[in-house]
Amino acid sequence: MESEVNGFAVEQNKKRQRKKKKNSRFLRNAKGFAKQGIYGRGTHIDDDQYNYFINILDAMKNGFDDVEEKVNMANNVFAQTNEQEIHLASNQIVCKVLESLIGFVDAENLERFFNVFAGNFRPICSDRFASHVLQKMVEIAFLRALGKSSLKNVGETEDNTDAADQPSPPKRLKTEVTAFSEESYNAESDFSADHRRQCSKFVDRVSKFLLNNLEDFVWDPCANHIMRTSILSLAGVHVAKVAFEKGGADMAKKSKTVQCTR
Repeated sequence: MESEVNGFAVEQNKKRQRKKKKNSRFLRNAKGFAKQGIYGRGTHIDDDQYNYFINILDAMKNGFDDVEEKVNMANNVFAQTNEQEIHLASNQIVCKVLESLIGFVDAENLERFFNVFAGNFRPICSDRFASHVLQKMVEIAFLRALGKSSLKNVGETEDNTDAADQPSPPKRLKTEVTAFSEESYNAESDFSADHRRQCSKFVDRVSKFLLNNLEDFVWDPCANHIMRTSILSLAGVHVAKVAFEKGGADMAKKSKTVQCTR
């Protein structure tokens, strides 16, 4: 039992170190390109905007003391995107920030993005950066639409006899932002019934658009990821998407099947 716990802790520590190195390298490269007047791939943003979002990435790298701190940052960042939502989401640096924080924005900011993106699905689905934001929006909308009372792990019973045999995970570090914390926040927070309905409608709207245009998007390397998340959401399967992480088999390992009780 002790060896299993130690092995789990070692593996988690290795993952944290790899992610930390990757993020540090990404920031170093981004700052280096900025000196050459290259403010990220995708749409062009001015140097003030670029520096703002780079500073946000720096702050995110240091972690958060609690969820409220991250919620406040998310709402402040999304307020800066007003009337520039799609333009900014189509930039590499901004895309990473938005994708990382969108799970913690309030109902008003998320619904604003719903409305803006809904009128531009076709170009967004094929955009190499904005498509990531849309995919994450579908995931978050799915979680909020379900809520805690409607989300239940398949196979979970009240008397889980195997729980005691599972190794206890190590204490999470401040700098570690986990998919579980995001899932927990969106499923358990006290969002209004109207907001949950808007989230449900958004998942349905994106899914219908993609399925009605299946031939156009099924081979699109950007759109098919949104299509996969939409279909999984309709099937009641949650697969956490982490900004700029690998998909495919790695994402499948994090999948969680849920039962929707409506």
